[in-house]
Amino acid sequence: MRHRMVSGTGLGNPEPAKLMNQGNLNMQFADDALATYFKNSGADYQVESDKVAIGIEPSYQGDPLLIIEINRDKSKSYIQRGKSFGPYGSQVVQKTSVYGEYKRKSKFVKFVDKWHEVLFSK
Repeated sequence: MRHRMVSGTGLGNPEPAKLMNQGNLNMQFADDALATYFKNSGADYQVESDKVAIGIEPSYQGDPLLIIEINRDKSKSYIQRGKSFGPYGSQVVQKTSVYGEYKRKSKFVKFVDKWHEVLFSK
């Protein structure tokens, strides 16, 4: 979850955090995601009945945004990349690439193909 340096004074990013570290995360999936996308850093997550998301959100100006979400409907899975240009991780410029739009087997497509069945086999 994004760090909140100051609360109650009007400072900080007004947008709610997307990754609240809630739900039961498959640890094998988490280890693979950390090794593949988040080397030398940790990540937050959000697990719901129809999606599993893992990533990092910006806390300060210049911080990166990287969120990978695997959806029960595989074609709606996405990777979101961006960067914060405002104070406290605000004014994020981002690009979202959806699994269904890929025409070639990229790193992201291979990652989703590998984990989709494991995460949603029930």
